[in-house]
Parts: sequence; C-alpha cells; structure tokens
Amino acid sequence: MKAQTLFLSALAVFAATQLAAQPSFTAPAPAPVVLTQADLRRAAYEARVDEVVTWRTTLAKPGELLTDMGVMYRQLKEFPKALAAFRKAAAASPTHPQSRMNIGVVLMHDLNDPKGAIAAWEDYLRVAPNDPNAENIRRSIEELKSRAEGGTDLDKAAREFDKQ
Repeated sequence: MKAQTLFLSALAVFAATQLAAQPSFTAPAPAPVVLTQADLRRAAYEARVDEVVTWRTTLAKPGELLTDMGVMYRQLKEFPKALAAFRKAAAASPTHPQSRMNIGVVLMHDLNDPKGAIAAWEDYLRVAPNDPNAENIRRSIEELKSRAEGGTDLDKAAREFDKQ
C-alpha cells in the first residue's frame, strides 16, 4: 500500500509539473468597447458633415453650406476648421450675416481673441444692422471694448441693462 501511495504521489507531482508547463488555452475575455455619449455625438456629427456637404452643394447658397459646416466643426471642437468654414462663407456670400456672427463667436469663446471677435461683429453689424441679434452684438462689442480699456464695471453695465 505504501508503494501505491508513493506511486500516486509521484504521479500527482509529475502531472502538476507537466500541466504547469503547458500553455493556457483560456484566453482572457476581450475588454468591452465602451462608447460614451460624447463618442456617439462626435460620430453622428462627422457623418452629418459629409451628408450636409453632399446635400447643400446642390443649392446655390454657398454661404449657408459653409456656415453649416462651420457649426458642425464647432460642435466637434475643431475650432480652426470652424473658423475657416465661417470665413469662407463670409467671402462667398458678402451679405450673409450668420457667418460673420459665428466668426465672432468662435474667436471670442473658443479661441480667446476678443479683438478679432470685435472686428467680426462689426462686420456683422455692417451687413445686418437691423438683424434680431444686432442689439446683443452691439452690447457684446461695448463690453469687450470696455474690458480692453481695463474698465469693466459690471454693476454699471447691469444698471444700464436694467434701464432698457
């Protein structure tokens, strides 16, 4: 019986060493692909850019096409591309106000260029002085110029706004 126990013990040790030397056939599970809402929105916007280009090129309004492209690039946080699209739209359509307003928005809020935003918005007011957004743009220009001069008095601006 001792010989049998000794044989089984030796067999167990041999089997264990042989199994340890064998490669594992159980591969780890692949990591799941997790798409965030931002990933899904970006993919949707990228697909939409191509769709809009195809659809709008059939129209004779290049300013609107390029402005739409700029809006989509801005949504993708591709600010230089958005700015380039808005500038092309302004050049293609000399009376297109939305492209000029959007140039100012990108320069002010995304690229931190208040002087450029002022110039763009002044061009917007030249093209569309009576546009529904014109008064808001005038106030934004005044505020930016006041900041540039170093004189931001928010209480004074609030009082002036309340008077209107």
